Amino acid sequence: MEKIRFLRYNMGKTNMSLASQKSSTPFQILQRTSVPLVLFTLTLTCLLFLSQSVFLPALLMVDISGSKHNAHELKTYHEALLEQVKHKQEMRSNLVLSMQGTDYRKLSDWKQSHYPFQSLLSTVSQVSRSLHNKDGDQVVFIDNIKYFPVDGQLKLNGNVKNAGPRSMTILAQLVEELRSQPFVESLKSPSFSRIEDSVGGFITPFDIQISLK
Repeated sequence: MEKIRFLRYNMGKTNMSLASQKSSTPFQILQRTSVPLVLFTLTLTCLLFLSQSVFLPALLMVDISGSKHNAHELKTYHEALLEQVKHKQEMRSNLVLSMQGTDYRKLSDWKQSHYPFQSLLSTVSQVSRSLHNKDGDQVVFIDNIKYFPVDGQLKLNGNVKNAGPRSMTILAQLVEELRSQPFVESLKSPSFSRIEDSVGGFITPFDIQISLK
């Protein structure tokens, strides 16, 4: 009888315990699990922070030309390299394609807009040598040539000799030959005069001013 009573008592106590467990509220369940959840969250957060700030940068370091860079620095380094490449390409373009909107282009345009001095000199010399006396000797001697490219002016100074009394006629031929050249816009005719030299010959000095096209 005593054993039966004891068993009934234990069974009743167990039923009461089970009933009390079944009657637990969600708040009580949350209260019992809140501390483990908080600890888990804090631990996970710390691990993520450490991996992001310490472990991953250490594992992802890249050596470039003896200098180590992490993932964040690589992005900045890449942007800096792109800027340097762009700058170098612009410098290369200015050197290789120097005619593109530079001071050299302006200078070249200015030079092309003016008649080349070497061509002027060659033409004037050729014209002066083409005039001869009856013996085939040169009669036109140019002592000085002044070129003013900004003003578009060419000034010749010299004399006609070894032509006898025909010196002024030779000078007139020289003026007409020069006036017919394609680079001449206008020509101011010199004064025609004839002077006698020390050996009894005649000299006709001249100063010719040419406006260039």
